[in-house]
Parts: sequence; C-alpha cells; structure tokens
Amino acid sequence: MTDPKPAAPLPAAVVALIWAVLTITLAGAVALAVPAVRDAYAIPLGYVLYPLAAGGAAVALVISARRSSGRERLAWVTIGLGVGGWALGECIWQGYIIGG
Repeated sequence: MTDPKPAAPLPAAVVALIWAVLTITLAGAVALAVPAVRDAYAIPLGYVLYPLAAGGAAVALVISARRSSGRERLAWVTIGLGVGGWALGECIWQGYIIGG
C-alpha cells in the first residue's frame, strides 16, 4: 500500500483572507454577544483588531512571495506592499483616535 500524498498548503492569499475574516468576525461576535464586553470593550477592541487583521494578511502575503518566483513573486510582493500600507495606515489612524 502506498502512502497518500500530503495535502498542498493553502495559498497565502487564502490564508490572509481567512485570517482577516475570522479575526474580525470573532471579535465582533464577542463584542455583540456579551453586554459587559460590548459596553466596555467594543470600541477599544476594534482599535486592535483592524491593524492585527491587516498585519496578519501582510505577513501571509510575504510568505507567499518567498515561495514564488519570477513574475508571480513580483505580484505577491506588490499585493503585500499594498496590504502592508493598509496595516501601517490602520496603526497611524488608531494612534490619532487613541491619542486624541
């Protein structure tokens, strides 16, 4: 009997999308389901989750770029730079909101 081939890993773009959706969905569910959490932490939780989701997506895209070559690598790097800019922008924006 032959051993089955291991499953191919998910593409980084899929992992990035899953990361962003699950992070935001889980935080939103907790913030809405528990009244005490909703009242005390809903807004501060959003301050953390949006940059975290964008940063996780950027990391996944960098990993995908490292596994690629040629024009495909250039495409992943370009998308990763855009998402990294989104993460940086979220961090700056949250700084403005928190800092006043």
